[in-house]
Amino acid sequence: MFCHLEHQLLSFYKNQKLPVESSIYLAVSGGLDSMAMLALHQKLKKALKIHLTVVHFHHGEVFGKENIAQNNFRNKTYKALQEYCEKQKIAFISNALKSSTKQS
Repeated sequence: MFCHLEHQLLSFYKNQKLPVESSIYLAVSGGLDSMAMLALHQKLKKALKIHLTVVHFHHGEVFGKENIAQNNFRNKTYKALQEYCEKQKIAFISNALKSSTKQS
């Protein structure tokens, strides 16, 4: 059984007249909103007859002691998302910057 939001998304995709077995690329940061969007698409995947691919951009390391927590969060989020996709058998594409700023 689908909720109202799920019905809306189903209707949206059906109105797009996507061919069967279309590929949908979802930009996922690993935050709550994008993980909820991913979970919603996973639930509707069979009904929509689509393939999902998660696309993630890792913004890279930022130098400086004040950025340690931010760097740790980025790295943990990347790893958690990568592991989630692997466990769920979802294609995962990621790109990363080497660093956001140069160390002085």
